[in-house]
Amino acid sequence: MRDIIMTAVIRFFVLFLCDCHFSATLAQCPTLPSGHCYVDCTQPVYKIICEDVNGNALHSDIMVYQDSPQSLELTIWNSPAVSRLGSTILSTVANQITSLYLDNLRNLVLFPELNDLSKMKDLKIMNSPRLMDMPAELLPHGIETIHLYATNITELINDFDEVPRIPTVHTFSFSHGTLRHIQPHFFHIFPNLQTLRISHTRFLLDTIDDKTIYPEAKLYSLQFTDNDFSAVPENVSTRMLYRLFADTNIGDGGEVDVSNNGLLITTDTVTAMQRLRRIRSLNLRGNRFRDFSFLTTGFRGFNRLEFLDLTGTDLLNVKGVFAGLPKLRTLLLADNNFHDLSLIDIFADSQSEKLRVLDLSGNHLRALPTAGGNEAFSEFLEEFNLSHNQLNLDQIQDYENSSATFNDYQNLKFLDISYNNLRKFAGERLTRLRKLEKLILACNNFTRITKASFDLLPVTLKFLNLSFCATKEAESPRFTNDALSTLPVQLETLVFTQGFLKNSVFERFKLAKKLRLKHLDLSWNSISHIPHKSDILFPLINIQSLRLKANLFQSIAPKEFEYFPALRELDLSSNMIISIGPSDLDGLYNLEVLDLSENSIIQVEKGAFKYLGKLKSLYFRKNAFTNIGTMFSGILYPQLQQLSLDGMPLNCVDADIAGLFPHLMWIYLNRSQPLYMAYGSFRKMKEHVRTVPPQPVPFDPPTAADLGCDEDMPYQTIMKNYHRITVPDGSNKVGQQMILNFPSCHVDAERNLKTLIQNVIC
Repeated sequence: MRDIIMTAVIRFFVLFLCDCHFSATLAQCPTLPSGHCYVDCTQPVYKIICEDVNGNALHSDIMVYQDSPQSLELTIWNSPAVSRLGSTILSTVANQITSLYLDNLRNLVLFPELNDLSKMKDLKIMNSPRLMDMPAELLPHGIETIHLYATNITELINDFDEVPRIPTVHTFSFSHGTLRHIQPHFFHIFPNLQTLRISHTRFLLDTIDDKTIYPEAKLYSLQFTDNDFSAVPENVSTRMLYRLFADTNIGDGGEVDVSNNGLLITTDTVTAMQRLRRIRSLNLRGNRFRDFSFLTTGFRGFNRLEFLDLTGTDLLNVKGVFAGLPKLRTLLLADNNFHDLSLIDIFADSQSEKLRVLDLSGNHLRALPTAGGNEAFSEFLEEFNLSHNQLNLDQIQDYENSSATFNDYQNLKFLDISYNNLRKFAGERLTRLRKLEKLILACNNFTRITKASFDLLPVTLKFLNLSFCATKEAESPRFTNDALSTLPVQLETLVFTQGFLKNSVFERFKLAKKLRLKHLDLSWNSISHIPHKSDILFPLINIQSLRLKANLFQSIAPKEFEYFPALRELDLSSNMIISIGPSDLDGLYNLEVLDLSENSIIQVEKGAFKYLGKLKSLYFRKNAFTNIGTMFSGILYPQLQQLSLDGMPLNCVDADIAGLFPHLMWIYLNRSQPLYMAYGSFRKMKEHVRTVPPQPVPFDPPTAADLGCDEDMPYQTIMKNYHRITVPDGSNKVGQQMILNFPSCHVDAERNLKTLIQNVIC
């Protein structure tokens, strides 16, 4: 019974994805005998992926290419029967394999014997918790990249008397594991190493030897980030950072990133850091300086440095700390202790005429830097982040001549002064910033918005974020009727969120007749409907993106959006909409993205989407709809590429609707926890296997909570730590398969993932 169900599943998705070139594919791709390996023959390097395979089946499958000159990329995934990969298994194609990826081989206990694979360049071993050793003598001598992710290799050691050097290796990566020991001169075996990456690793070291890293080559990129030293004595962890700088040879123009390790930067470490003077990029974020004596000489001598990140390093005001640095373009100083830069000039004697990006957010600043060094970079600066400070701008009267304003920053294109407890704002404060394009004023304490708030803002302004972050209606600002009449006419994006502005917010646009907005975000504003008055909505006639997330819409009135003919993206998620009528969406002929997620929709009447012929993405997750058959009403949707139906109590997904979506690439279906599925043919796998989900609207990226994961988990961690399962086409006639990607945090325990989808297919 289960096989019948799975065959039905595959046939359903074959309808989605198959094209008319099967005969050509069959001619190039022979059927692999085990039924557990599939091949993509449309690329110069054929890609073979095997799932739930054993050694004998793998050997028989790849033997198909024994007499072929074809280069191969081999992936072995989710195969508990594979505990070792001896040279015998791969010997028949030893001169053809260029890449080997081993993923989720839970019982792999021995490092694969690869030394006879003469053309192999790339090796990745991921999610193999029983693999404990990496004997270098088993590596092929032409290998170029080595990636070890979530293995149980805890020591980087080798017998260097017997192991020859491997001069072709240029990248070595170790992440999401535990390290107890790194043998001195271990990396001596890779004399031409260019990139060394050790990240998200727990260290359990008792001591640090000299020459712990010491690559003989001149590295271009050293990435030692997001590691855990909580179980290491402080003197050992401190010495680890020192040895990184003292032992590692970084070439001219290289990049050093040792961020977010929670380590102390001592005087010795700072001295060792002088060896890095010719690098291009230095990131010390999330470590802490113990001794500030080095700051008296600053970073003098770093003549090639273009990027410097000192966020969260406990820096204090020291005059001239950033003197020199003639090529510096980006300087990130967030979350430090620069309390008053008007008294102590950290930029004194600065030569940073190339500085374009400066981040001083989270420093409790009350005033801007005004001393002499400021002029060295202020006129060139393009991006300035001052959020989460305590800027006191309310008492300044003469904005035109005051040195305490932004008048010296006349090349600014981006300015963020959000979270500064500002109670009022006048556009004339920024009138001399004649190149300003993006302004963020979010989450201040504005109580009244008048036309003076926007009057004399630079005419170049294209993006304005005035989110109010009000948690109750009493905190919301009051708008005068003419408040928006002075908005710059070139403004394209306006963000007015969390302000309890209600329906009357649309009336404020009545006097802004010259405004030609393209993007408007009115989320979290207690809006229940849009007024049907052309004179009010005329300034919004060019809107292409409208976000009304988390408001109070209980329904959509017929033709409610007809005054937005240019609309391409509409977000009505997290409202209380119960049903969609046949004429509710009339007029949205250009709509490409529609987000109706997290409402209470129990009915979509026949023909509701009939005019949405250009729709590319439809997000319908977490509604109460049980049958999607009537939703699409037999109408062809030739542009639809993404369809979200996850988190819904669907009875079934009728296979008859498959033909309505000839270009569908992603469909999201699940019965319980969010399970993001990408369905694609093996021949198009490069386009379909992705770890980052599409973003329905351009205003902000998805959060951990949006993905159903722990809110404290970094978004990038979620999407990098993912699982994949492939379900083959039982007929094996066209090499077709279904590919599912989902974050690890969505599955609590090991289970047969194939059963999760059986009950949603008719």
